[in-house]
Amino acid sequence: MIAKGFSLGGEESGHVVIGDFSMKGDGLFSALCVAKTVVERGDSLADLTSFYGAFPQETRAIAVASKKCLDDCPNIRATMQDLEKLFGDGGRLLVRYSGTEPKIRLLVEAKTIDIASESIGKLEAAVRKDLS
Repeated sequence: MIAKGFSLGGEESGHVVIGDFSMKGDGLFSALCVAKTVVERGDSLADLTSFYGAFPQETRAIAVASKKCLDDCPNIRATMQDLEKLFGDGGRLLVRYSGTEPKIRLLVEAKTIDIASESIGKLEAAVRKDLS
């Protein structure tokens, strides 16, 4: 959100961040903002969200012995760069360590489930090479 200058962001899980208010999700505040927008615009929620099209998503959580700096993981970095080139604006990936568990979390969104599945497999293989 910050890198692209967006003030609104969210996840499939329903987690919504309204950056003009806070960089932390607040479900009640988000619901009130949506209700306010529906009332002010006079449109239905279906009309307001009609442009949205979700990409298929694949996720993995892989146990790790230690949380090595990802900059020091050549296979992960190379795979991420390759996938980002492949996706262009047609997908995204997220690689991060869990804040509460000894795991690395992987997320891939792509135009098709086949691309997402193949991509998460490549990313998982890179993780296992660098972090096993």
